Amino acid sequence: MTKTKINATAALVSDAEVGAGISPFFPDAFVGNMEPGKAALARMRAELHRVLRLQLIALPGNQTEKARVLGIKQPRLNKLLNDGGEKFSLENLMVMASRVGVITSLKITAPRRSQEHQVAHG
Repeated sequence: MTKTKINATAALVSDAEVGAGISPFFPDAFVGNMEPGKAALARMRAELHRVLRLQLIALPGNQTEKARVLGIKQPRLNKLLNDGGEKFSLENLMVMASRVGVITSLKITAPRRSQEHQVAHG
């Protein structure tokens, strides 16, 4: 089983692409209708769902066997594969992804303070 890394800010699906800065097809699809934090969460869930779905399709076995690997029941797997990941929390998607070899990470970047702010408050 190939280990797949996911970066919340880019559509990365293989080790060769990790760090390459490849953007999703619609990188700002969530931004227009949501505040930035919620848009980032929706983007992460969508990307993780996409990668998880690809891994599950490649995994041998029927849906019952795949569901057992994920620790869920087959009807829930069917929803994951066919209805999208909207009904699954980011946490649950991460747990399921790890069970099929997907490595996830979260990069947190604090905003840089301006020099003016640092001088006035620092």
